[in-house]
Amino acid sequence: MPPETTLERAGRYEGHLFLVVTDAGHFTEPDRLPRLLNDRRPGETAFVLARLEANQSWRYCGVARWLDDEGQWSLPPLDFASWRARSQRSDCSRRLLTSALDRAKTFLNELVSRIGAGSWLAHGGKRCRVVERTAGGVRIEGGEGGFAARRVSTTDLAWVILAADGVAEHGGVLDEVRVNRLRYLEGTPRKSTRWIDTGWAIVLFGGVAGG
Repeated sequence: MPPETTLERAGRYEGHLFLVVTDAGHFTEPDRLPRLLNDRRPGETAFVLARLEANQSWRYCGVARWLDDEGQWSLPPLDFASWRARSQRSDCSRRLLTSALDRAKTFLNELVSRIGAGSWLAHGGKRCRVVERTAGGVRIEGGEGGFAARRVSTTDLAWVILAADGVAEHGGVLDEVRVNRLRYLEGTPRKSTRWIDTGWAIVLFGGVAGG
């Protein structure tokens, strides 16, 4: 690692490229950095260092690789404290690949086509009625005396599908804890909207037509 006196800006030290993060808002995503410097070489990787607070030591954040299609650097996801210290955003979800969203869209299209609007799904002791497919997901409700209509997003379902892949490969239980641990960099409160929507996404994924 270069000495402390050289860690004021991005650049090279002994042939190695370093990306230095000193300002809040630098990370565009928990695993993304903007350009930072203009003399990047083709195929070159860079070591990422960040100072989360002015009085703290430099922290190594991993190796970054340039993504031509995005015009920014990709690095291992930051932990929540680091993301909060160096980002201006409150969202701390991991990046969801387009392929996972495509799988979720296909699943929802087939689900609504197969069971039809107005049908019930039940799973894990919970049940909901499928109202309609929407542009961003699917609308469900609890029926008479149940919960009001709400939307489960395609993103919610995509994370459930990815978590289900992990269960199929490694075993375990597909539940809110598992999905949210995969999706977020920090804990998810059980009373939060995203915890609730994750639960209904699990019902949609594992449910069977009910009466």
